[in-house]
Amino acid sequence: MAILAGLAIGQWKRFRFLGLTIVLGSIAALVCYEYWWLSYAGDGSDRFDSHAWRASLLRDDDDPIRLKMVDSLLEQHRLQGMSRDQIVSLIGKPPKTEYFKQYDFVYWLGPERGGFSIDSEWLAIRFDETDHVREARIVRD
Repeated sequence: MAILAGLAIGQWKRFRFLGLTIVLGSIAALVCYEYWWLSYAGDGSDRFDSHAWRASLLRDDDDPIRLKMVDSLLEQHRLQGMSRDQIVSLIGKPPKTEYFKQYDFVYWLGPERGGFSIDSEWLAIRFDETDHVREARIVRD
């Protein structure tokens, strides 16, 4: 009988240790995810800066500065109806890309926002026959 009681106590201690490990691990994962989301994924708090956006087009790196600013860009500026020259003046001419050929201008923004980013986000702009923005939207590849 004492052996059975000893087994039950041993199992309870292991279960309690496992439960505590799961709870603490979950809290640590949640804190890390929240930090990543607020600092990297672009929470819309980075104000659009035309100079910084255009300068980022000249660099060949993976800095997602445009991803952090795109929401602010779309809130501050009504792109639809702007001329091609106004767009180039505001956010620069995008580098050539093979993605989204149905659009005239395509800007890589960065890895898609969210917990598991396997795709990229892009700002895609289509002009009408008078060279004014007909459509501007964020797309994923």
